[in-house]
Amino acid sequence: MQHLTITLTIVVVVLASCQQPAEVELRPDNLDDELEIYSVAEQDTTVERPAIDSTAILPNDDNRFAGLIVANKITYDAGVNVDSAAFSRVFFADRTRPVEFQGRTVGYHGLDLDTVTLNGDPMTKILHRVRIRKAFRDTLVGFEYVRNLTTTFLPNTQYTWSASPQGIGPVNTSLRSPGNLTVLSPRGGSHLPKNQILNLQWTGQGDTLLIIISSYNRISQRAKPLLVIKPKVNRNHARLMPKFLRALPGGPYYVFTFVLANRNDILVNNYPDRVLVQSASIYNSYVEIR
Repeated sequence: MQHLTITLTIVVVVLASCQQPAEVELRPDNLDDELEIYSVAEQDTTVERPAIDSTAILPNDDNRFAGLIVANKITYDAGVNVDSAAFSRVFFADRTRPVEFQGRTVGYHGLDLDTVTLNGDPMTKILHRVRIRKAFRDTLVGFEYVRNLTTTFLPNTQYTWSASPQGIGPVNTSLRSPGNLTVLSPRGGSHLPKNQILNLQWTGQGDTLLIIISSYNRISQRAKPLLVIKPKVNRNHARLMPKFLRALPGGPYYVFTFVLANRNDILVNNYPDRVLVQSASIYNSYVEIR
């Protein structure tokens, strides 16, 4: 992601699906001066990326980290129902064994970590699935580890992952989950006018607070990230000005994904790549902006 200094007039080009590039003007008079704004680079549509609204893993993270250790709680607020789920996932990509399609690398084999435990309990070992979107097929290559935490995930709680695989040596890392995240505005199902200030309001504290704005296709139910908003200080509120809302590309349907996360960036013994350890509370508000 490219950092944008909002004290000057800057134009960010973000690409909307099947549309020409649209310009979003970031000016002192249409942005809260306590916000930093990042554009999300256009994604290679050949590669199946982690879903932003459930993982909070942006394309830049996906490129940088070959290993992922996560415990996330996700809330989906579409206005009628508010649903929540939670899960843990451990995946170590073997970047010496790429999966290729039409000359492009679309994924990697997952390393066999033998037995992985979360807080002393074994995680489920499953085949790692690489989805090749343009070929409309999946390839099963290697392994990953998952555990359903929907009924057990707690805020401000220590999570510890352990494994002793051959080859890369022992894995042992811990991370505390962030505080509970609740979004008060915008509420899911809201119809937001472009000619009014949009007040953002949420609760909860953690190391990192991000708000990801994505265009949303209601037919495919896929979110395409456009911009990332990072408050300089988490004051549990922020504002978006009408000029900013009118400049958003695509539409009229969007997802505001609020992410409260604690993160570590670690190295594991003989594993050659960096590993992202993340615990996040993710709240998705599906809205219409006209």
